[in-house]
Amino acid sequence: MVSEGDNVVVITLKDVYETMIEQGKVLDSVHSRLDKVVVKHESHDQWFEDHEARLRDLEKFRWQVAGIASVVGSLVGVIVSRV
Repeated sequence: MVSEGDNVVVITLKDVYETMIEQGKVLDSVHSRLDKVVVKHESHDQWFEDHEARLRDLEKFRWQVAGIASVVGSLVGVIVSRV
C-alpha cells in the first residue's frame, strides 16, 4: 500500500466531476466566441465579393474608356488628314 513519505496523488470522482464542469463552461465560452467569428467571417466574405465586383466594374470601365479614346483618336486623325 502507501507508506509515509511516498509521493501520492489522490484524485477523487468529485475532483474529476468538478474539472469536467469547469471544462464544459470553458468549452461553452469558446463555442459562443467561435459563432461570433463565423458570423464576422461570413460578413467579411460578402464584403470581399462586393469589393471584387466593384473593382472588376472599374477595370471594365477603364478599358472601355481606353477603347473609346483610341476610336476617337483614330477618327480625329482621319478627319484632320482629309482637311
